[in-house]
Amino acid sequence: MTKRKRYSAELKAKVALEAIREELTAAELAKKYDIHPTMITGWKRTAIENMASVFGSKKAAEPTISGQEVEMLHAKIDQLVVKTGFFVRSLQAHSQSSAGNHPWPSNRGPPNMNT
Repeated sequence: MTKRKRYSAELKAKVALEAIREELTAAELAKKYDIHPTMITGWKRTAIENMASVFGSKKAAEPTISGQEVEMLHAKIDQLVVKTGFFVRSLQAHSQSSAGNHPWPSNRGPPNMNT
């Protein structure tokens, strides 16, 4: 089973722009870029439909985060750090206490159950 090809936004824009220019047919572009002509036509249509939004909308401002949200996030980070430390210490204590309690020698691994 073959995997679908994923095309980058840059390639789609480049091919769509060439299709809009109409210097080459969709079939010629398809051969040039090894892409199905239907995809090229779709990219061209999408580019034309969304072209007005490029000029119409202003750049969105970065979202602002209040001081309260920052404090809440720091508290959550501290909570997760404490939990992680607890689990790490518990795992270390468990591995040290059970280091010699394996039913088989550590250099051999578990017994082969298939024999």
